Amino acid sequence: MKKKIEKPSKEEKMHNFLVKSKNYIIISISLILAIGIAVSVYFTVMTNNRKSADESYFKLASTLEKLDSDLVDEADLTEILEKFSNYENEHKNTFNAADFAFRIAEYYKKDSNYDEAIKFYDSALANKPKSFQKNMILLNKAMVLLETSKIDEGFEILKKMQTSKKFEYIDYVNFKLGQCYEHFDNSNDAIDAYSRILKEKDDEEDVYSSKTLENLAKTRIMQINLGSELFKFEKEAEIFDLDETNKE
Repeated sequence: MKKKIEKPSKEEKMHNFLVKSKNYIIISISLILAIGIAVSVYFTVMTNNRKSADESYFKLASTLEKLDSDLVDEADLTEILEKFSNYENEHKNTFNAADFAFRIAEYYKKDSNYDEAIKFYDSALANKPKSFQKNMILLNKAMVLLETSKIDEGFEILKKMQTSKKFEYIDYVNFKLGQCYEHFDNSNDAIDAYSRILKEKDDEEDVYSSKTLENLAKTRIMQINLGSELFKFEKEAEIFDLDETNKE
């Protein structure tokens, strides 16, 4: 004969429910507190890391000033590269590490050491720069690629940058794209690229406007329409430099 199983009473059910609910509440509160502490610790560590990175970078002011000048000799460069390596090891993936690498790349670019320039542009990009900083690094890398006849690589970078929002040198990107399209014998797309420079900008857009670029774009459009010889990078002794537009 089977033993009859007694069902718990309503009072026992309620008691069990309250006990379980209490346990769930305790566990939930504990989890919330643990997450809160973890988040607090994370932000404290990140803040301290940023502060440490900034303080270390400020100490490199004289080094950076020398790097931006034309007074760097071989011994100075060896010391600068060592300082960068040490800084990057301690503060990788920071704005400052990206900026340091970018400055070294710019030094090598001025020195016409393009292989090393590309290497440090890539290092700057690997350090996860901010969006506006990243665009500047990509533009200058593209310039070096164009200057070393790596037209396809430079063109691909510029093409991706064409849709960059609020990049102050977007007109310059379009100008270089126009030159690339001419180089590829694509006169229609070249005219489209140059024409984007001449379009009226919205007041809210933070775009660097250069009369030099606008005049050059107008000239190129006119010459293409007249059937003049298209621009070819190999035939140019010096590619139009962004620095020239800053002298206005």
